[in-house]
Amino acid sequence: MSDEPDDEGGEAMTLGVPAWLETFLSLTTFFSKCQVHDKETGNECNSFCITCNIEAQCPHCITEDHEGHRVRRSSGREIVRVTEIYKDLDIGGVESSMINNRRVVYLKKKEEDETKPKPKSNKRKKQSNNNGVGRWREHFPGCGMCDRGLSKPFYFCSLGCKVGL
Repeated sequence: MSDEPDDEGGEAMTLGVPAWLETFLSLTTFFSKCQVHDKETGNECNSFCITCNIEAQCPHCITEDHEGHRVRRSSGREIVRVTEIYKDLDIGGVESSMINNRRVVYLKKKEEDETKPKPKSNKRKKQSNNNGVGRWREHFPGCGMCDRGLSKPFYFCSLGCKVGL
């Protein structure tokens, strides 16, 4: 695929990745207060318009002519609902989770907290004949980008890992 828009005025795509996705995944302003609507209630910037492709926006900024995705948080990680994003993006191979009875995918890989000590296990390690790789990891290896363990037979732990960001 080329980086040029298609004949019908669609977005430019690189290797099947929509042009807006890199901006969407690189934003760090989700859940900040909107500067334009600072006096309004519900002014948290938790939406992204794939048409504008510029920044996180609050619900007051998003109008009917915007096509966007609402970002949510679960345990400090940014998520989007599968039912909302699958229409605009191929999420095949990305691990999904059930949160509040909704299937979601994570935007970015989970950052390891290096200051947090790793828990010590009192259990003895099982002996295996495969150099320490448990049976589960034999059949379901880690994320294709960050090698994070996956709970199901998926290839990536997040959208960011799938597209290499």
